[in-house]
Amino acid sequence: MTKEEALGKLQKVIDEIAALQRMPRKSPEFEKWQRDTRVTIERIFPDQPNHLHDFDSVSYSLGVIRRSDFRGRGGTSEAEFQTAYVNGLDKARAILQSMSDEVQDYWKNESAASMLLATDSGGLWDLIHPKIAEVARSRFESNHLADAVEASLKKVNAVVKAKVRNATGKELDGSGLMTTAFSVQNPVIELDDLGIESGKSIQQGYMQIFAGAMTGIRNPKAHDNINIDEKRAIHLLFLASLLMYKLDEAR
Repeated sequence: MTKEEALGKLQKVIDEIAALQRMPRKSPEFEKWQRDTRVTIERIFPDQPNHLHDFDSVSYSLGVIRRSDFRGRGGTSEAEFQTAYVNGLDKARAILQSMSDEVQDYWKNESAASMLLATDSGGLWDLIHPKIAEVARSRFESNHLADAVEASLKKVNAVVKAKVRNATGKELDGSGLMTTAFSVQNPVIELDDLGIESGKSIQQGYMQIFAGAMTGIRNPKAHDNINIDEKRAIHLLFLASLLMYKLDEAR
């Protein structure tokens, strides 16, 4: 459940309390509200039973009831029962508002990133190149986001390095490796038909993207303690994945 959905569901049951307080106690509407609220709490906090316990501990009746005398006088009045019911709803409102505040303050905002990671749809990792997922997934899911990005670009670098080494015997790295590998004039790895202008443009453009990814992303991540958020990490994982898929398409 997303943060927005949880807040909406809690606010709904909170908003219903005012109308319930104007109704007689033990109304069908109260019984339904109580059940709906229990289900809401269970769904929002499935691993925190204390939340449901707090709600269930609310009493909507009196702890002590006076008996009437033989003339039917002196017993607890209906107004007193109704007051206890209204006070119980006030207490329930305070508990539910505390739960809402907890969600507001401590739950992460739902993002496109979180939706991509949904396990029921395969999510992010079905879209990422398998070689990138292999080195990035455990790091990403452990919240080592910059490390996941660095490992992904190192994997791209390693694949290109092996191709260049096998073809030329040269041991190159980083930006220099990429300009050698994807040179328009003398390429080790051809990404398109270099006999036509559009093919040359694609080769030149990807050479710059490969080289820029090493200089502008991999190297800073490797040498500095840079923090990035989940959304930016996913953007960069998709970049690494795109580069790896482009290598698969090489001629």
